[in-house]
Amino acid sequence: MGIRETQFIGLNQHAHALLHDPMKIIGRDYIRRVFFLEDNEIREEQLEQDILEKTIKDEAYDHVQGMFEEKISLYRYIFPDGRIYEEREQAVAWSSGPVIFTALFDVNEDRWVKGTRWLRTDMNKF
Repeated sequence: MGIRETQFIGLNQHAHALLHDPMKIIGRDYIRRVFFLEDNEIREEQLEQDILEKTIKDEAYDHVQGMFEEKISLYRYIFPDGRIYEEREQAVAWSSGPVIFTALFDVNEDRWVKGTRWLRTDMNKF
């Protein structure tokens, strides 16, 4: 007897590429560290690093149900230009449990985002 489980495949490669967030620099962090060593030697170093912030905001807004009542979060993505994409269930196949495929839906345009829906040939690979 095989193992039964929910397989959450999620978004396709194109959808992930659309959501790749370049991040923006919102500040600079300066850290000064002073080391007091056993031989009374004092060593200092200064570290600097950028403070980054995501430009695409994401928030869980809904969920899909797995076969054992587990809840798998779906996300809403809010872009700086006002676009809102939601991850929505596109299809569910069965292979020893549900195989869940999601795609991006453009809330402003009320349509699927081009290229983010799974092709049947790609879904059959799972």
